Amino acid sequence: MRDLNSAFYQIQIVDEDIEKTEFTLVPGMGIYKLMKMSFGLKTSLAACQRILDTLLKISKGAIVIIGDIVIFFEDFKKHIDDVRSVFEIIRMSNLKLSFKNCCFAQP
Repeated sequence: MRDLNSAFYQIQIVDEDIEKTEFTLVPGMGIYKLMKMSFGLKTSLAACQRILDTLLKISKGAIVIIGDIVIFFEDFKKHIDDVRSVFEIIRMSNLKLSFKNCCFAQP
């Protein structure tokens, strides 16, 4: 399984850091602030990786590689249990998967 759907854009920026993301497109037309993490922020990749690692640390057979979740297994029944566990964690965290980019039970 892989590919959280735009993983960066699913992660809320904490309130005290929102002001650090201020920018303007056209002078005099207002200031914009990011509410969700963006790919272009300096620490986005590390923060996204850390959050996903923390969420999935209870699943022994899952690792995260830059927004992709890899679930490995030696036993197919254990694999199914791990997939269910990861789905539950993703659901409880209000994250979304891009199912068109997901692969299951691949060698």
